[in-house]
Amino acid sequence: MPRINSPYQWQVIVYELRSEKYLCLTQEELARRLEATVGAVSKWERGIAVPQPRLRTKLRELASQAGYDPSKWPLATKPISIVR
Repeated sequence: MPRINSPYQWQVIVYELRSEKYLCLTQEELARRLEATVGAVSKWERGIAVPQPRLRTKLRELASQAGYDPSKWPLATKPISIVR
């Protein structure tokens, strides 16, 4: 997973939240907590889709409980292409 310094990258946010540093969850565990599908979480991490508003709210709650830096939170929901 490339590190991208952009406030718009949901894939970085979800990946970091799931990491050992914060929630230490698998995609399945995060999906269960959010009442979402594993496929949805996978799409977010791959930058194919963004979370729905109700799921963004739940993600924000989990992030604040885990001590995730609020300045990293996306300012927009449109995914940005990764240029390699």
